[in-house]
Amino acid sequence: MCTEQSSFRVCLFLLCETSIRQRAELLEQMTVRRNQLIIQKEQQLKKREAARSRNTSLLQDLQKIEDCIRRRQMPHPNLLAMEVPRLHCSPKDAGPKYPDSPLCPAPPQPCGQM
Repeated sequence: MCTEQSSFRVCLFLLCETSIRQRAELLEQMTVRRNQLIIQKEQQLKKREAARSRNTSLLQDLQKIEDCIRRRQMPHPNLLAMEVPRLHCSPKDAGPKYPDSPLCPAPPQPCGQM
């Protein structure tokens, strides 16, 4: 009976030793994974802060542009009228100019000079 008890104790000891070793390995793996997650969170936080900073800068730039547009004075109406194309003029009126010669009649006058 002594041998049965001693072999049981040896088996129990080996089983406990194996269990403790596996537990230590698992704990090491969990620690490594936890550290990886912490590093990953820190990187995400840095990326998020960088994006927030870029977005804030872009928003400020857009607000400056918007303020400039609002403050800008509109051009005088006479100037605006000059910029409007003359739709009543035909392309024939804006044709090429030929030199005055007895063979060529005088070119047509451009629109607005008649």
